[in-house]
Amino acid sequence: MLPNDVQAFIDHEIAANTTDYSDLRAVFLNGTLKRSPEPSHTDGLIAISRHILEGVGVQVDTIRTVDHVIPPGVQPDMREHGWERDDFPQLFADLVEPANIVVLASPIWLGDQSSMTRLAIERLYGYSGKTNDRGQWSYYGTVGGALVTGNEDGAKHCAAQMLYALSHIGLTAAGRLLLGRGGGSRRQLSRRRDGRAQQLDHAQHGVHDLEPATPGAHAPGRGRDPGVRKRHPQLGPVEPGSSEPRVPLSAIRPYPIPPAPRGRRARRAPARSGRPPAASALGIP
Repeated sequence: MLPNDVQAFIDHEIAANTTDYSDLRAVFLNGTLKRSPEPSHTDGLIAISRHILEGVGVQVDTIRTVDHVIPPGVQPDMREHGWERDDFPQLFADLVEPANIVVLASPIWLGDQSSMTRLAIERLYGYSGKTNDRGQWSYYGTVGGALVTGNEDGAKHCAAQMLYALSHIGLTAAGRLLLGRGGGSRRQLSRRRDGRAQQLDHAQHGVHDLEPATPGAHAPGRGRDPGVRKRHPQLGPVEPGSSEPRVPLSAIRPYPIPPAPRGRRARRAPARSGRPPAASALGIP
């Protein structure tokens, strides 16, 4: 999923670590809309962070919320509010409550976080009023983070809401806790269908560079055919493969200078004398 040099750097940093983190636990709440075992881009992004955490000794668990029966609501146990089944209380007791790090991971759909991620936030909120055995709020001392499958299509917008929600219910959201998937780190996940490998890369998840590398070039995957003629704002169509317009620059007339407005007397600059105007007004020789 990562370029070889980036993966080598991560592995080197893990190997150089001298701190023991084996007493810490982390849990990722994957808000993908795809049920297991269907591949998930968000799961691929989680794998990067999970590799780092496990490499330094952290115990890591992942919850793909769409695989469980989690009713909507802001109460700890929705079975007490008319639902026949609710898997979240057991998930919370086994994986969320013991965790020192809670990370929300979400794809971006229509510029926002997924419905499963929002559902997880609402259910986590239901436990924010409870206290632990020391009388502290249930999320006291727990660190929150956000992983977003996307970049310029709304990653910062989603992270702002996700991190605020975690902070509001009592988790500590330290700086730089957002990881968004950009174009350089994208991996093509594939699955087998009818004996053929099918790429799982949708237009909604197409993340590319914001600006082309060279003038006149376009970032890959922008949806524009490089053979299609472009238009220069003043010079007209540009031939494919060239950054120069068909019309030579010598044929372009400069913009005309607008005439001076009529009906006003032109102001003349005062004549200069050998002495400054202030000194002359004061009668200084």
